[in-house]
Formats: sequence, structure tokens, C-alpha cells
Amino acid sequence: KSRRLVVEQVEKKDAGEYTCEAAGQKLTFKFNVAEPESAFVNQEKVQKEVKAVLTESAILSCEVAQAKT
Repeated sequence: KSRRLVVEQVEKKDAGEYTCEAAGQKLTFKFNVAEPESAFVNQEKVQKEVKAVLTESAILSCEVAQAKT
């Protein structure tokens, strides 16, 4: 016997106050949205110097914490 609001893929604009009303009563929730602490994952394991040979391919890569980064 519960009701819930699920906010998927939270964005900054979702922050604010939300109210649940039932049987003439109200319950208010304050919803804060914070930025992720770090944009990168496993920074210490990243190869920060890459050597390449002329005409060959070189790959520079990193792993980000959020898909939209």
C-alpha cells in the first residue's frame, strides 16, 4: 500500500519540492540533484603516454563515469 514516484535519468531540472497528498494530508519531499564527483573512472590506470609509429594507428582511451559525459 505504497505510492512512489520514480525519476529515471535524473537531470538538474528535476530538483525541487514534491508533494504526496492522501486523505487530506500532505507529505513534502525536497529533492536535491548533485553533480557526479568525478567525470573519469580508473584514472590511475590510464596510459597517459602513448608512442606511435608513422602510418600506424594509435588509440587514446579513458573510461567516463556517466554515459552522457
